[in-house]
Amino acid sequence: LVVEDDNSIRELLVEFLESEGYIVASAINGLEGINFLKEKTPDLILVDLMMPVMDGYAFRKEQLKHETWKNIPTVVMSAEANEREKIKKGLM
Repeated sequence: LVVEDDNSIRELLVEFLESEGYIVASAINGLEGINFLKEKTPDLILVDLMMPVMDGYAFRKEQLKHETWKNIPTVVMSAEANEREKIKKGLM
């Protein structure tokens, strides 16, 4: 599952992963990502931090509340250097 609001980045990630043989679903914000999780359980989640509607922080917080979802390997992505420091400090 790729959760990314930027169309070009999301499409690039989906295209790359599909070219490697993966079946990929995508969502344009955290809320769409949560709604996807209510229907299916992906093997991996790639989630952007900075998104409208529901950002990656809120998505991850909601993900960790659910027993089924919290164990899904999740890669957190951000183009913002300041966000990296928050993650290192354990805020994510």
